[in-house]
Amino acid sequence: MAALAPPSASPRRTAWIFWLSVAGVYAVLIASVALATQARVAGAWALAGVAFLVIGWLQYVLIQAMHEACHQARSGVANSVSALLLFHAIGLTRAYRRIHFDHHGFFNSEQDPDYPAYVRFPRSRVELLATLAGHASGWAALRQLFEQNVGATGGRHPSAAVDRIGMPLTQLAILAAFALLASPLDYLFFWLLPLVTVTKVLGYLRILAEHGDPERGPAVRSFRCPAAVGVILGPYGFTSHAEHHAWANVPFSDLSHYAGEDRRAAIESYAEKHASHVDIVDGSHFRLLAEWWRRLPNRAAA
Repeated sequence: MAALAPPSASPRRTAWIFWLSVAGVYAVLIASVALATQARVAGAWALAGVAFLVIGWLQYVLIQAMHEACHQARSGVANSVSALLLFHAIGLTRAYRRIHFDHHGFFNSEQDPDYPAYVRFPRSRVELLATLAGHASGWAALRQLFEQNVGATGGRHPSAAVDRIGMPLTQLAILAAFALLASPLDYLFFWLLPLVTVTKVLGYLRILAEHGDPERGPAVRSFRCPAAVGVILGPYGFTSHAEHHAWANVPFSDLSHYAGEDRRAAIESYAEKHASHVDIVDGSHFRLLAEWWRRLPNRAAA
C-alpha cells in the first residue's frame, strides 16, 4: 500500500500557531502566579489553593508543549527558545528529546522510558488510588528528574554543556522573579510543588489513558471529543495520540487531518509492529478513565 501524502500545511507554515499558543499559556501562567502569591500574602488560602492547582495544570500544558517542541523545534532559533521556555523552565534539558524518541521507537518494550507507567494496569481501585497518591507525593517526579538528569537514563542521553548550565540558571531566574514579586519561598510553593505533584498526577492519568488497558495490553489510543474537554488532559494534539504515533513529525495543529478511516491502516501497521492495538475512544480521557474506574474491583483478588 502506497504511503498517503500529508494533506495539510508544512511544519514551517504552522509553527506560528504553536508559538502563539505558548505565549498565551505563559500569559495565563504569569497571571496565575501573581494571583497565587498575592492571595498568600493576603491570607486568602482557598484562593491560593485554587491558583496552585491552576498553576500545576498550566505547567502540565507546558510539558505537552515541550513534547511538541521535541518533534517540531529541533534547530535554529526555535530550538533555543524552546530550551529556555519549555525544557529548562520545567527542570529538564533538551536531552529529553532523545529520551522521548525512545518512546516512539521502542514503544511497548522495556527500552521505552514510559513503559513502566502503562504496562502494568492497576488491578483495583485501591491500587489505582495508591499509585495516584505516590505521584501526588512528589517523589515520582523527583525520581524522574534525577534519573533523566544525572541517573542511568541521563547517562545514556547526556545533556549538552549549554543545557547543564542553562537549566539551573533558568530556575535561578524564576526564583529571582518570585523573590521580586513577593517571596523566594513562593518559588517552592507555587512553582516546584505544583510541578512535582499536580503535573505528575495529570501526566500519569494521560499516559494511562493513552496507552494502558486492563484487558488487551498496551494500546495506541485517540479520543474523539469536544476541544474544550480534550484540552484538559490532551492539549497540543494529545487527543489524536494514535495518529501522532503513526505520523510523529506532523505538527499538532494538523493531526486532525489524519483521523479519517482511510488512514487507519497506517496506525494499525504501527500498532502491529509494536505488538499493541489501536483504540479510538468516542469521548475524552476522563470518560475512559471513569469507565475503567467503574469496572475495577475495590480490591485486587488475593
